[in-house]
Amino acid sequence: MQESHYQPDTPTRKVHPDAADISSPDSGSPGGQFGHYSLERKLGQGGMGVVYLARDTTLNRLVALKIMLLQDAESVERFLREARAAAKLKHPNIIQVYEIGTQGKHHYFTMDYIAGVGLDELVQDKNKQPKQMAEIVRDIALALDYAHSQGIIHRDIKPSNILIDSHNKPYLTDFGLAKEVAGLERSLTLTGTIIGTPDYMSPEQARGEKNKLDGRSDIFSLGATFYYSFTGYAPFKGNELYEVMNNVINKEPITPLKLVPNLHRDLETICLKCLEKEPDRRYQTAQGLADDLNSFLAGEAISARPAAFMTRVIKKVKKHKAVTVTIAGAMILVVATVLILTIFFTSSKQIRTRAEVILSRIRMGGVSADRKITIAREALKIDPAFAEAWEELGGAYYDKKEYLKAVECYSKAIELAPAQASAYYKRGINLERLKNEEALSDYQKVVELAPDSSIGYYCKGSIDFRKRNFESALRNYNKAIELNTDDPFVYNGRAMVYLHNGRTDLALADWNRAIELAPDSAVAYYSRGIFYGMRKEFNKAIADFSKVIELDLKNTSAYVGRGNAYREKKQYEQSFADYTKAIELASELNPSDISSIYVDRGNTFKMTGELIKALADYSKAIELDPKNPDAFHSRGDTYILAYGNYGQAITDLTRAIKLNPDDPSLYFCRGEAFRGKREIESAINDYTKAIELARDRASELDPRDAVEAYNRRAALYLHSAKPKPALADWAKAIKLKPDNEEAYSSRGDYYFLIKEFDNAIADFTKIVELKPKDASGYRRRADAHCYLKEFESAIKDFNSAIELNYKTATVYVDRGWAYYETGNSDQAMSDFTQAMELDPKNAVAYNNRGMVYFEKKEINLAIADFTKAIEIKSDYVYAYYQRGRSYNNKNQFTKAIDDFNMVLKIEPKAGEWIYVNRGWAYYKKNMLAEALADYNKAIEMNPKPAESYLSRGLVFSEKGELDKAMADYTQAISINPKYSEAYHSRADVHHLQRNYKQAIADGEMFIKLAPDDTRVKEMKRIIQFWKSELKIKGKESSPPPK
Repeated sequence: MQESHYQPDTPTRKVHPDAADISSPDSGSPGGQFGHYSLERKLGQGGMGVVYLARDTTLNRLVALKIMLLQDAESVERFLREARAAAKLKHPNIIQVYEIGTQGKHHYFTMDYIAGVGLDELVQDKNKQPKQMAEIVRDIALALDYAHSQGIIHRDIKPSNILIDSHNKPYLTDFGLAKEVAGLERSLTLTGTIIGTPDYMSPEQARGEKNKLDGRSDIFSLGATFYYSFTGYAPFKGNELYEVMNNVINKEPITPLKLVPNLHRDLETICLKCLEKEPDRRYQTAQGLADDLNSFLAGEAISARPAAFMTRVIKKVKKHKAVTVTIAGAMILVVATVLILTIFFTSSKQIRTRAEVILSRIRMGGVSADRKITIAREALKIDPAFAEAWEELGGAYYDKKEYLKAVECYSKAIELAPAQASAYYKRGINLERLKNEEALSDYQKVVELAPDSSIGYYCKGSIDFRKRNFESALRNYNKAIELNTDDPFVYNGRAMVYLHNGRTDLALADWNRAIELAPDSAVAYYSRGIFYGMRKEFNKAIADFSKVIELDLKNTSAYVGRGNAYREKKQYEQSFADYTKAIELASELNPSDISSIYVDRGNTFKMTGELIKALADYSKAIELDPKNPDAFHSRGDTYILAYGNYGQAITDLTRAIKLNPDDPSLYFCRGEAFRGKREIESAINDYTKAIELARDRASELDPRDAVEAYNRRAALYLHSAKPKPALADWAKAIKLKPDNEEAYSSRGDYYFLIKEFDNAIADFTKIVELKPKDASGYRRRADAHCYLKEFESAIKDFNSAIELNYKTATVYVDRGWAYYETGNSDQAMSDFTQAMELDPKNAVAYNNRGMVYFEKKEINLAIADFTKAIEIKSDYVYAYYQRGRSYNNKNQFTKAIDDFNMVLKIEPKAGEWIYVNRGWAYYKKNMLAEALADYNKAIEMNPKPAESYLSRGLVFSEKGELDKAMADYTQAISINPKYSEAYHSRADVHHLQRNYKQAIADGEMFIKLAPDDTRVKEMKRIIQFWKSELKIKGKESSPPPK
């Protein structure tokens, strides 16, 4: 009888080969395991990753293993960029990278482990010698010259990135900010964002001029490191980060000889040449720097020369030259304006005393506030009971913004003339400036004294508006207009109420009426300009602000408003001109008002990427007004954006919260800082507070202001393994903002993670609807369809993603797999090959194409692809597994066993199919004991597959243990009644046991189930033999008659 050629195979295919049933290793702590690395101890940890001393168990060597902690796309790209940049370089003074890969969800790379200290630690050694430092810097310069020749700029040279081993040999490390000059790698920072470490960066780095960076920037940083190595100080210091940046750009360092008097002058000359502000004045190559250091070490003349006398003079002139900066500012919204209405009460019949004659000089015009005070006091000396003189004195103090003194003067006027409505009105204005709610009482007194006057109701409406009592404000403004239909100030006030209530057409009509009544009044033009800015009608806003400036050349707010409109139109030159003028005019304002303008200008600097200038303005604002919450808020936010300085940000934002505890945006921003510091509970608490405040102020805030807080809190709940509140937060965020793409995205990713693929598809579908031109929604929905084995739907989504230019290697790999699952092997092959062209190091593409070749019976090509996958990823267990199967197919069983052994070495907890396939190889080599052990292990791990019992039955048959073989074949058939191979094998055993009747039954079932099998003809012949044997047997031993 012909021997069975059955070879075990997996019962189902996985969507992603890496997701095969092979468990993940334990990782994350010393003494643990990370892939084929044994973790010895933690060496250090930063914001992006953690570094362990680890042992490569495959090669039995110590390595430094860097594991990425963050998982966002930008951090992954930066992490991989560091690894790729370093791996590209092979130099004796550059840390060598051994391997780049992923383990589970973590990206990692390994590099040479250097047992030594950083240069920053070595500098603290009192026995260090300048010559030793020169040798170290020379070697690093040679390493840099090599890196530059390979198109790599380091961009973060500093003492801690230079390691010194026990033989005083230096190594350059940490290429996390490295830039490939000629490559196509996308920059990971925004325009103008600072790249590098402040104390050691070059002026062009400090200015954010990324496009101007070349190898000479590294030479500057190495010069700053050299300076530190023998002085113990960084060349540029400051109390704040922006001060350091400013000093790097504008100031010369203290000459080293002033700090180290016995230093050789040549070393100072070399160092200062590296630190030239202009790149053209530095060493043009790192090799040039190394040559001069070699000359110094050999006692020979160096090429660099100290700065000439005139050069030093020019530098001193530059050092003290005033710096003209571009002025920027941000839009401010003036909610309500209360104007001073002068009420003159004169009587032609009444002639005042000499005091009134003196007081009349004030009305001549062109009189300053100080002169008014002198005149009023002169009049009061003559007549201390002159109420009008007290009012004029109060007005002069109002002009000087000394509101408390003004209130005292008006109170004296009221004491002398209690029926004078104007004094109450003016005192109310000053009380309002002091944020004293007693102003309302004075305005009500005006209404009592002048019931037919609109001004009292106007003032009450203004106070109501300030107290956010909008219904009452509207009633008072309406009453004022009823009493006087021609008062432009009332229309302006009512317009502000309409604007707040969302009745924008009525608001615009009131402003137009105010301008019609008082075409020379700046107030209505200004308010309407703000309104047009809110509606993004910037040309109209500019026209209104220009009219305000025409009417009032010193109107600071108008310049700021117009500058803001120009900024929104990206007309930055005009914007800067207006903000510059606003700053000039601000000298006449109170410190708190000037502080606000610095905040506005700082915000615009931040928007344009000039973060150092932004920080300087915020700090100036705080200096002018230490109680300005906006200044602390903006500076804290900039510390996060510019430097990831979460500690300083938290300090500033905490101060802002103390000053303004009811602002939800402050808690949200501080939550962002806590999140950056990975202080999860504190971040959640702040997001919760932001949500509560936004909810409490729902009447005055857009309810969607809480959306971002819900989104962030949901992410942190999920991070803290609290999925239920995370899901609740996403639901609330979506309810508040139905087009909340971020919430759908995060929730969809979570559903995908927990394998609720239908829910994931629903959320990804919403993303596709909201952003039909965004490929990521199609991409992720395709993955979910794959896991549900909806491969046709997946292919459609992959096609959409690719049409939207999402043409990455992984997309082609995944679409290829979907084609493979639908039986379209040719298209699958095409996609896997396209993936290889896009990424020649994509191991999965080679592995998957190998599987296609395997199915096509092109075994040699399959083995070649599996081997290439293993070359790219030495611990790729699935490729070893597939190659082992291929070797089994070619009857190269020793090689197959080696591959299956490697799978178990890399992943001891591999699934049962490893044992099934290795058992087959042992069986074919007649190593029956080993084969039996493997099949026993496979069945112990998973007793459900019929193939395992069939395989073990073959071993028992070979060993002559026919009863055990019979039992296994029968078990295989009970699991899978249509398993033709099991019937074939059981028929063999029946034949050996001369159970011909049962053999005939099994043989006929085999023919029925596998009519196209090449062994059918032979089986039919044998069945005829069995039937003839039954006839002979029946004649020889007929049963006795009943």
